[in-house]
Amino acid sequence: VWDEGGQLLTAALMDYPLPTMETSPIYRPEIVEHPLEGGPFGAKGMGEIGSVITPAAVLNAVYDATGVMFHEVPLLPHKVLEALEGSS
Repeated sequence: VWDEGGQLLTAALMDYPLPTMETSPIYRPEIVEHPLEGGPFGAKGMGEIGSVITPAAVLNAVYDATGVMFHEVPLLPHKVLEALEGSS
């Protein structure tokens, strides 16, 4: 994003404004003429990758912090404590 004088305002990711509900585009769902054969109920995906990768990122962060690898979600506090007690 540049200002009126041509100065770059978002040179780093820290400067880039995150989208909010007010700035997000409006989506209008429409009937799919040709359903996706492998999709649930013939549906085609739209942006699900963000919800798929988040649990893996959290599990990797817990592994980095504790040294204990977890392979399932939800990652509950008592499971982490049990694993930490068992690893010492």
